[in-house]
Amino acid sequence: MIYPCQKAQVSFEYISEIGQEGRNSKVYFAKDSNLDGEIVIKEILKSSFEDNNLYFDEARKLYKSSHPNVVQVSYACEDDANIYIAMPFYKNGSLKKVSEY
Repeated sequence: MIYPCQKAQVSFEYISEIGQEGRNSKVYFAKDSNLDGEIVIKEILKSSFEDNNLYFDEARKLYKSSHPNVVQVSYACEDDANIYIAMPFYKNGSLKKVSEY
């Protein structure tokens, strides 16, 4: 039987907080337990938005993007309090940090 909506559990472990530039979010270096890989997790409080679907709309656009200057979104998920956006980890950091040098 095909279910119209299947919720799955993702598993990641925060290693350290990085990039305090976000106003409504926190960004973490993390390990995805299922993929055994290093990722970046952007954690956004749902209470920061009236319509959470607007934030997922932005994540969908980034996911579909293939521009070399835009970070690719790997996946997005949510729990009762937060939205989580997973992205690849780039060891050289953000463009903002690179441009400060």
